[in-house]
Amino acid sequence: MKLIGDLYLARLHSAARRFYLHEWDRIISRKLEIISGFYPLLNDRVHTAQSQALELVIVILILVELILAFWR
Repeated sequence: MKLIGDLYLARLHSAARRFYLHEWDRIISRKLEIISGFYPLLNDRVHTAQSQALELVIVILILVELILAFWR
């Protein structure tokens, strides 16, 4: 059983070297680091846009209420 397992692992390791899997892993890890760096920035921009939209709606509602109060 041990001999079969070692042979399988040897073939797997050989295939990993042949297909440059370590290089792919490094490249993918680097891309994930870049993407994870962009996430907080984009999340902050979305939060800011939502806050500004909410503030605008509140100002419009206050103006409508004032106009209706003076209209009557």
